[in-house]
Amino acid sequence: MASGKGVKVEIISNGEVLPMYDDPDVVEMDEVSVPQYFIEATTGATFSIRVTLTRAFERGPCDAVRVYVNFDGDRVSHFQDLLKEGMGALLREAEFKTITFVDSVTDHWVKGKLIFAKLETKETSDFTGAPEMKRVQKLGRIEVKVLRVKLLGSLATSTGTNLKRVSELPEKMLKGKAIENTIDIAESVPSDPPRPTELYKCISGPFGKPTIVNVLYRSRRTLQSLGCIPRSPSPEPSTSPNPEDEIRRLRARLALLERSANVKPETHATTNSIKREREEATSQKSRKKSRGDGSITVVDLTGD
Repeated sequence: MASGKGVKVEIISNGEVLPMYDDPDVVEMDEVSVPQYFIEATTGATFSIRVTLTRAFERGPCDAVRVYVNFDGDRVSHFQDLLKEGMGALLREAEFKTITFVDSVTDHWVKGKLIFAKLETKETSDFTGAPEMKRVQKLGRIEVKVLRVKLLGSLATSTGTNLKRVSELPEKMLKGKAIENTIDIAESVPSDPPRPTELYKCISGPFGKPTIVNVLYRSRRTLQSLGCIPRSPSPEPSTSPNPEDEIRRLRARLALLERSANVKPETHATTNSIKREREEATSQKSRKKSRGDGSITVVDLTGD
């Protein structure tokens, strides 16, 4: 939520109010400074703007409070009236969900939703056809202006000027500003022309000074670099082994187990064979020795 002198500004996307971050370059606000806040813009996301006059807002001697919203410094602003006399219950809240304009192709009135679109940049020194530098300096900004006005009683018909979106520009024109998005219109559908506008003049005196709140929309990466939001933690280094190294290790272990399994039975068989050979050799030697040691007795059976 952004606020300034009784004015509350909220940006709503996907049914949720987007968090707002203070400008890290502003240490202390004074009476002259324009409140400035940052929000995160997601490319392709639709959004709306809700402006509320809180109880702290002083109405003063006016017929109505006119709320203007301007996108990216476009020369056309969009407004709604609050706290208007003769409206019954005095409304204190305005929400800008759609924008009504004349389609430059069909020349018919249409209305569409607000969307954060991608800003394309190109590397060139040729600024032919590029927007004015004054407009470029206001890219990435939503300006909300609240005026206390006196209504003049006469009406003016809208001419249906188009929303002049900046979709592409030379990168050098940004002069180092990290702007990746712009505001565009999406899901356009046919619409009736807006009702005639009541002409007005600003009231004089202290209440004649407008209340302005600026909302700067930036990508998440830019907000992190500015220090508005913390950076995403770096992923922990992987401790899992390399799959190929693991396969080689398993193969080496398997080969070792196979060698161990083949060697043990063979050694056992050899030992048994040697043992049997030794036993047989000993047995034969014993038998030979018995024959050699046994004396042969000769008996003479003839008489003298």
